Amino acid sequence: MNNINNSVFYELFLTLRFLDRKKKLTLVFIAFAITLSSFLEILSIGAIIPFISTILDVDTYDNSNIIKFFNFFKFNSNDKFFFSTIFILLVLFSATFRIFTNYLFIKFSKEIVSDFSIKIYKNNLHNNLIEIKKKNINNIISIITEKLNIFSDLVLNLLNSISALFLIFTISIFLLFVNYKITLIATSFIFFLYLIIILNLKSKLNRVAKEVAELSFVRVKKIKESLGNFRQIHLDNSQLLYSNFFTKLESRFRNIQFKISFIGQFPRFIVETVVIIFVVVSIYYFNYYLNYKLIHILPLAGVFVFSTQKLLPLIHQLYNSYITLSGYYRYVIDIRTELVKSDYQIRTNFNYDKNIHLVFNKDIVLNNLDYKYPGASKPIFNLFNLKIIKGSKCAIVGKSGVGKTTLLDILIGIYELQKGKLLVDNKEINLKNSRQWKNKIAYVPQEVFLFDDSIARNISLELDSENIDEKKLKECAILSEIYDYINNLPKKFDTLVGENGAYLSGGQKQRLGIARSLYKNKEILILDESTNALDSESEEIILKNLANIKDITIIQVTHKLNSSFKFDQIIKL
Repeated sequence: MNNINNSVFYELFLTLRFLDRKKKLTLVFIAFAITLSSFLEILSIGAIIPFISTILDVDTYDNSNIIKFFNFFKFNSNDKFFFSTIFILLVLFSATFRIFTNYLFIKFSKEIVSDFSIKIYKNNLHNNLIEIKKKNINNIISIITEKLNIFSDLVLNLLNSISALFLIFTISIFLLFVNYKITLIATSFIFFLYLIIILNLKSKLNRVAKEVAELSFVRVKKIKESLGNFRQIHLDNSQLLYSNFFTKLESRFRNIQFKISFIGQFPRFIVETVVIIFVVVSIYYFNYYLNYKLIHILPLAGVFVFSTQKLLPLIHQLYNSYITLSGYYRYVIDIRTELVKSDYQIRTNFNYDKNIHLVFNKDIVLNNLDYKYPGASKPIFNLFNLKIIKGSKCAIVGKSGVGKTTLLDILIGIYELQKGKLLVDNKEINLKNSRQWKNKIAYVPQEVFLFDDSIARNISLELDSENIDEKKLKECAILSEIYDYINNLPKKFDTLVGENGAYLSGGQKQRLGIARSLYKNKEILILDESTNALDSESEEIILKNLANIKDITIIQVTHKLNSSFKFDQIIKL
């Protein structure tokens, strides 16, 4: 368990190293705010002695440093109104500043989670296809949508713990000067009480931490699988089966979260009850056995009661943070691991030169390509050569699994070459000019992804409707043979397509995908099985429309050629 506890704090601090300079400066300001807040708390607690002594007309503490401080500035130590006002103002100011520091903590914890979430998301978008395939997408979704939310609470807990630790230390030092015997007895008693509770819960925390991390991943995985398998679930009438499975999974996950929350909260009530009994017994002991007059006990009791009212929530904050951090420490490891990858990818993946001007006037050449899938024993391409002339219409044909899509991914620069060269006008494509090369290509996949937005925005990919070129939009829709369908809709191009084109047929989605690629006005158009949902006649019309576009190079991957369309080059794999 010690290893776990060391790990979570160590991992948490290592994760915070990924903060940018601005956030690190914010941390410095937060540290200053914590220090000032502690100082104000001491002042408010210290003001109790003169306040109570003056109200009760007790001179027991007339020689105290606090009374001497006020006497030095010529304040009347018997002025009840003055000391009452000072005490109230200090308490109010201290509470106000604590609210301000809490505001800083919450704001900071949410901002860094936002930064980390954006960083992880951007990295995965810019990552290469091989690395993406190595990852479990469900885990990435879990990190961005759920684990980072928990991480925000962990950071908030950490900041509150540091603040609490600092306040506990300063208040304890102050109380030692007031009465070191009572302070040592009380703090030792509370410390050992929490220690006993923690030692009894350590094995349970270990199990909970492991289980909550596993269930978080499985929940996202099962939700994605079931919603993605909607048709099959309805055909099999297996809604109840999936519902029951998810119900058990969700119940287990929430039950574990309940255990972490309860373990973190219940000792507070035990400790508060014990401390109240301790205070009552102490007052009785001083009054009855040591013959202290109650009027002389009250100022000292007031200091310790008020201090206890401050200390108990702070001590419990430390305990609760310990429990929460221990319960979710595997979340921190997952997040830090992903941030390490993101940091590495950001340093290595963006080495392209913005000043390079890449020209495509002649041909695309693959020279002596060797390529093997990760983990495969044999290469899928061995000394493979290919030449595509600019403006030509090329078809890549072959059965499933022969590497048609892989060849496309190599051509467009998604897969890095293991051996051989990709040349454009005799210029090798590499990391420095790969961005310029990709900017020349429009790609239409077999499964076209559509946003839950209008047809116009799905074709143009413009966030602002005012930037959409309506004339170009119409031309692209005509070329992809979907204009008549759109024009007959009540809202025409403003019609919503639903989530991932739920309101459209497979063929309509593919037509929109082709229209989108044409709207980009690229030099190369790649069709990856992106007409297989169309009938032969519609496919032929679209291909002929595309062939009439001036200077465009078309590369179509298909397992079945359209016999009516004449390709300039057919590559059989």
